[in-house]
Amino acid sequence: MKLIFVTQNNLMHYRIPIFSIVNSQKDIELTLAHCEKTANLLDMQEVILERRKIGPFYWFKNFGKICKEYDVILCMAYFQNLSVLRMLLKRRRKFKVILWGIGVRASTKPGHTYDSNSMFEGLKEFFYKKADALVFYSSYPIEKHAKYGVPRERMFVANNTVEVIKHDYNYPSIREQFLFVGTLYKTKGLDKLLSAYADACKKYPNIYKLTIVGDGDISYYMQMVGDLHIDGKVEFTGGIYDAKPLSEQFLKSVLCISPNQAGLTVLISLGYGVPFVTSSDALTGGERLNVIEGQTGFYCDTQEAITKIMIDSYQNPEKYREIGKSAYDYYWKNRTPERMAQGIIDAVRYVAENKNN
Repeated sequence: MKLIFVTQNNLMHYRIPIFSIVNSQKDIELTLAHCEKTANLLDMQEVILERRKIGPFYWFKNFGKICKEYDVILCMAYFQNLSVLRMLLKRRRKFKVILWGIGVRASTKPGHTYDSNSMFEGLKEFFYKKADALVFYSSYPIEKHAKYGVPRERMFVANNTVEVIKHDYNYPSIREQFLFVGTLYKTKGLDKLLSAYADACKKYPNIYKLTIVGDGDISYYMQMVGDLHIDGKVEFTGGIYDAKPLSEQFLKSVLCISPNQAGLTVLISLGYGVPFVTSSDALTGGERLNVIEGQTGFYCDTQEAITKIMIDSYQNPEKYREIGKSAYDYYWKNRTPERMAQGIIDAVRYVAENKNN
């Protein structure tokens, strides 16, 4: 089968391992279509799309001609892209179409909650039904779309994840820091984290240090660290984008804490055996659902709760090593790139087997 993946954005580097697994299947030949410079991948072909904009909408130049060269189109669910909508409305297409995405409305800003209602809900369901199969980042959306009449057999799950360098959980033996990873935007709740940490330091001056990995307004937060009198207890590393040095930060961490956002860092954290701490209404595309209270992480909705979990992890290190092992096992049994790729592979094979329907 000739399969083409289509995105109107850049080709995300963390998706390459997943696509490589899909392409390694004997019955699938994968091409990646995107809107940036050629990535020069050794094992996959690429098509550079010419994206055009019309008001709030987008379209691809020569998209119909490109699609005719493939058996299956795996396309991100872009309902503001006229080329995608036209493809779905085409009655007698020779290729099959799989839509891939979150499946519900993502929470992208405060007050905009995961799976919140949209005035375009009915229109989205109409186009979902036009696809030959749907692939979601989690199993959460399946019940919702089944109620709208989407056949269950057409829906597949490719749990959103990223590749993690595998280490034995017992290496290293010492974990001695709290960790925050992400761009230093104020919406992520870093102010709350620093204040919570300052309160923990007042009660336990020798508590683990806090390491903050990420680019952004570092000077603002360094000033806050000084005002809170926790100088020397907080380290700012700047952004770390290479897997190995980033893994070293996780491997010496007791907890990874992100008060207001739970994205793909959740999966990285669990893969290294670090319980993830966030809030129950954190901004997410569904990755928050991997935080299982007391098993893979914790939900702390207040500053006081964050302080409490920090202190408890310092007082009861063995308890948190056990929870870390549980998080580690969860990732390596359920959320590896191979698992994600299999969801895509299953959907592709399904539409291929049902090509006459």
